[in-house]
Amino acid sequence: MARKRSLYNRKCGKKSQLERKALVKKLKRFMRKYKDYRFTILVQIIILAKKGKSVSEVAVILHVLEVTVRRWIRRFNEEGYHGLLDKPRSGRPKKASDDMLFIILSSKPVTFGIEMGFWTALD
Repeated sequence: MARKRSLYNRKCGKKSQLERKALVKKLKRFMRKYKDYRFTILVQIIILAKKGKSVSEVAVILHVLEVTVRRWIRRFNEEGYHGLLDKPRSGRPKKASDDMLFIILSSKPVTFGIEMGFWTALD
């Protein structure tokens, strides 16, 4: 049977238990601030790892790959809390700003020559 490995030291005294609890509390506050499902999973990865779960246990619990768990734990260790936030990605820039999109969607389609009473979304 394979030895259970955690990325964090399981031997911890009272001080490190208090530090771990403080970190988990701070991570939960951070998670509530950014209400994004993907971000929530990333924070849960760190919380479970800090609680002593192995990489394979965390992967099974959260239904993600072990590689993903290792990547996010490493990124958290290197960059801290802000390492969990998305970094800018390459790609085509937006054609319309968020403000412009809000103005368009808060107006009726008839304003733009579209013969409809309201906007619809693709399913």
